[in-house]
Amino acid sequence: MGGKPIFALAIVGMPLKKCPSRSSANRRGRRVGVRAGGIPVAGGHSIDTLEPIYGLVALGLVHRRR
Repeated sequence: MGGKPIFALAIVGMPLKKCPSRSSANRRGRRVGVRAGGIPVAGGHSIDTLEPIYGLVALGLVHRRR
């Protein structure tokens, strides 16, 4: 759509009693995803969930007519 990505925010959910909160697989996945878009991860949130989840939202600019 012609937008220019600026940064991403992350959401991480982990079952804290079963998984380490800073797993290397999560960090690798984040690096690959934002590297492809050429943008930094500016922050996000982490929550305690039953199953591991990870997601990114990209924020950027797009021309008003698009």
